[in-house]
Amino acid sequence: MNYRFERADAQRLADLAGVLHDLELSIQACDEFLSNPVVGSVRAILISRSLATFAIVTYCRTMASGVRSGISTEQLALLPSHLQQRHDYLKGIRDKFIAHSVNHFEENFVEVELEKSDSGLVKVSSLSTDHTRHATFSNADMIGLRELAEALLEVMNTEYDAEFDRVWDTLESLAPAELLAVLTAPSGRGYKPPHTPRKRFDQHSSKRDR
Repeated sequence: MNYRFERADAQRLADLAGVLHDLELSIQACDEFLSNPVVGSVRAILISRSLATFAIVTYCRTMASGVRSGISTEQLALLPSHLQQRHDYLKGIRDKFIAHSVNHFEENFVEVELEKSDSGLVKVSSLSTDHTRHATFSNADMIGLRELAEALLEVMNTEYDAEFDRVWDTLESLAPAELLAVLTAPSGRGYKPPHTPRKRFDQHSSKRDR
């Protein structure tokens, strides 16, 4: 039977599993983007933009420090400077265009058409609204994101392996009774509203230690 080790000293290993999965998903989305037409029809644009948006947002999730700890600034600094610059560029797209309407990738405007009579009088003949926006992303954008995610995957796999060994050694050091005391059977996954944050292991373990 499988048990869960939901203790504070296992939290980083669990977090790293999520980070690695997101990096792999981002790479897969880049590959899917690059294997399909980017433009040529409304459908092609929608699919390519959806894939690119997913790839960028999923990549940026690995940096966030919400309930799950992510990639640190120190780990990002291990990358070559051109990849660090690419990270800043992609994060800017995520923050200022995909998640929020801020930068020049989108423009919304009001147009007024004027009409001039034979006598020289000018009056408004029509009023309309229009917009322009970045339709989709380029192959170069996704190739760059893929290279960045691959480089970070290598960095994070190194930490994952070290954390895996540390947690394994911790479990092996426990006597059978102690081992059974720190492990729990998986609980059922009941519905929780999407705004409900999950608890970290240190929040779980305090009650069990009493």
